[in-house]
Amino acid sequence: MYKIFYNFILSIIFTVIFILTANANNTQDDGVKFILLDKSYGTKNKEAYKFYDKGNQALDKNNLKEAQSNFLKALEIDPSFVDALDHLGITYRRANDYEKAENTYLKSIKINSENFIPYANLALIYLFQERFGESIKMYSKAIELDPQSPEAYYGIGLAYYTMEDYKTSVKYIDEAIEKYKIAKSQYIYDAYTVQGENYYMLKDKTKALEYYKKASELEAQNTYLQDMIKELEGLD
Repeated sequence: MYKIFYNFILSIIFTVIFILTANANNTQDDGVKFILLDKSYGTKNKEAYKFYDKGNQALDKNNLKEAQSNFLKALEIDPSFVDALDHLGITYRRANDYEKAENTYLKSIKINSENFIPYANLALIYLFQERFGESIKMYSKAIELDPQSPEAYYGIGLAYYTMEDYKTSVKYIDEAIEKYKIAKSQYIYDAYTVQGENYYMLKDKTKALEYYKKASELEAQNTYLQDMIKELEGLD
């Protein structure tokens, strides 16, 4: 059950970071709830941007080869187009080519070391590969760049949870929850779930039940949460 839970949580983080990356380049006020990013690392070259836009359209449809082709064309025109690099990295990550994804994000950082996105994406790759020390290092750098990022605190918390350091995980997930509240983000549900797991592993059934119920209020159809609540209530 643990491995299923862990992989599910990772898939959620991948989705969140992709949304953040896309929103970082959105110039319209579309009601995005995330407060993480107010910068875009784009290009002044219209031709490069045209291929970048085509790449994003293909990426939205999960047409990875077409997306890669267009992002690479954009980068041929403007090799310092950081947004194109970051989205190219997403295509490699979705294709499970973590080595190419890692190299792409490292190149992005080399061009602009003040951009939150490649650090967050590298941290995710390392987390998925269970390279926890490297993941925490990348998330910590992301926090330096954006102290209000709930995803970075959440990612560190998940890394410590996976390393079975539940007390340290509690600290970071608490930070993530507070920042998700400020951002009014739907992804607070995931932080509540992990916190429930932490307290469950720490044998604090009262706290575990509290957070499982908070998560369940936001995701009533989740059978895993329902099962955990029934189990803990049955211990009374």
